[in-house]
Amino acid sequence: MPKITSDTKQLIFRLAKKNYLGVREISLLLEQKYGKKVSKSSVQLILKPKRSRLKIKKGPKPARLRYSKSALDQAGLFILLAMDYKVDLIAYFSRGFSGYFPKISVRSIEKIISFLSLSAYCGRAIETSKKNKTFLKLSGQYSFPSKKVQSFLAGITSHIPTVDIKDIKQRLQTVTTVKLYFKNNLVSFLDAKLTCFWDGPCENPKFFETYLYSEKIVKQRITEKHIIIGYTEGQNYLSVRLTNFLSGLRSGLKRVDLLFLNGKTKEIKGNFGPNPSFLIGYFPRNFSKSIQFLEKPPRFKKLTVFDRDFYYTPVLTRFIREKSSEGNILNSVLIKTKQRQLPVLGILTDRRNYVDHLTKQYFFVWPYLDETFLKQQNVLSQKKSVSKVTIDEIINKLPDFFSFKELSDFSKLTDILSFLLKKEFSFLECRNRCGGLVKEKDVLRLTIPSIPKETKYHFNNSCLYIEGKRVVMV
Repeated sequence: MPKITSDTKQLIFRLAKKNYLGVREISLLLEQKYGKKVSKSSVQLILKPKRSRLKIKKGPKPARLRYSKSALDQAGLFILLAMDYKVDLIAYFSRGFSGYFPKISVRSIEKIISFLSLSAYCGRAIETSKKNKTFLKLSGQYSFPSKKVQSFLAGITSHIPTVDIKDIKQRLQTVTTVKLYFKNNLVSFLDAKLTCFWDGPCENPKFFETYLYSEKIVKQRITEKHIIIGYTEGQNYLSVRLTNFLSGLRSGLKRVDLLFLNGKTKEIKGNFGPNPSFLIGYFPRNFSKSIQFLEKPPRFKKLTVFDRDFYYTPVLTRFIREKSSEGNILNSVLIKTKQRQLPVLGILTDRRNYVDHLTKQYFFVWPYLDETFLKQQNVLSQKKSVSKVTIDEIINKLPDFFSFKELSDFSKLTDILSFLLKKEFSFLECRNRCGGLVKEKDVLRLTIPSIPKETKYHFNNSCLYIEGKRVVMV
C-alpha cells in the first residue's frame, strides 16, 4: 500500500468530525469520491491518537448519511425509484446495455441509467442534473463520473442500443390471487398483495399486483419458517376462510400458485416447511363476542418500528366458533399505539416464544395496517370494481424492443415506473417535492412534508426497497 500523505490524513480528520461517519464509511468515501484507497484499519490507526480530541463516539454510527428536512429538492424521486422494486427495470436494462459497453461494469451502467432516466423524467439537462446532489444520491454516487457518462453517451449515439423487453412485459403481467394447496386437500385464496383471505380468486383490482413483485413477496412471506398475512376479516367470529387455512397449515403446505388476470397459472417453487409459524393480523373490536383470554395478560412492552411506538403483550386466547362451544386456541399478541388505550390490533400466531422478534417482523411488513384498515374495508365492499386502464392494456401497447438514440429515450423507463406509481397511489406526483433523507443499515427514511399522511401509510404498507434497504416515509 502506498504511503499515506499528510494531506490524506488531514482529509480523514475532517471527515471524522462528522459524527455519523465511521471508519468503514470514511474508507469507502475516500475511494469513491477522492480516489484514495485507504483500508479501514489504516483509518482507525490514523484516528486513534486524536480520537479524544475529535470527540468521536466509539461503536457503530446510527446512520451513514443524513440530510435536513428540506435539503433535497427532488426527494420525491426516491418514491419513483422505489417502484422499480416491482419490476427491476434498471437492473434489466443495465444487463441489456452491458454487451455494448464491455469496458464499463454492469453496476456502473446501472448508476448511469438511473441518473439519465431521472434527468429525462424531470426534463433536465445533464449539466444541470450533475450539480444536483439529489440526482447523484438517487444513482448511488458521491460525485459525477464525467468520463464514464461521456463514453456511455458517445456509445449510445454510435451503437443505438436495442434491448428486448419481452421479459419486462412478462414481469408486468397482472396477478390477482395467490392460491395455497394443503396436504389435506383444502385450499386458501389470498390476494396478490397477501393482505387478506378471499372465498375464491380475488376480483378487486385494488389488490392486484405485478407478477415479479407478487413472486418476491410470496417467497419472502411464505417460507419454511413463517407465513405473514396482513389480516383476517370477521364479524364477531373467526371466518371459515381462516379456520380452513389453519386446518390446512397443520397438515402441511403442498403448493403455491399465482393466478393471473389473463387466466394463466404459475406455480411458485419454494422450500415450504412442514410446520411454519404464522403471523396474521386481526382487529379485536370485530371479535368481541368470541374472544376468551385463558390467562392474565402480562404487562405491555414497548416496541419501536420505523420511528413508530407500539405496545404489545402476548396472551393465550380462545376464539369461540359461531353456534358452537368449541373454538380455536391461539396465541394473540395485543397491540396498542398509546399506553392509555384499548388494543387496536392483534396478531394471531402459533408461537409462544420469541414474541418480540415475531411482532417486529410483522410490523416491518405492515407498519400502518391499523391506520388503513377502515379504508380497506370500504374497498373490500366493492367486490368487482373495474379499473379504467389495466396494466395488461399498457403491456399490449408496448413494443417488443426499446431503442436508445438520445437522452430523452431514457424516459421510457421512468414512464413505466410513473404509470405503476399512479396506478398504486392515484394522484401522487413525485416531481419537485422537497424533503429529507436518512440512510441506515436496513432502512431508507424519507421525510416529505407535502405528502398526505394517508398516502404515506399506503406507501409504507407496500413494502418497497431501494438497493436492499426498506423505504419508509415518516
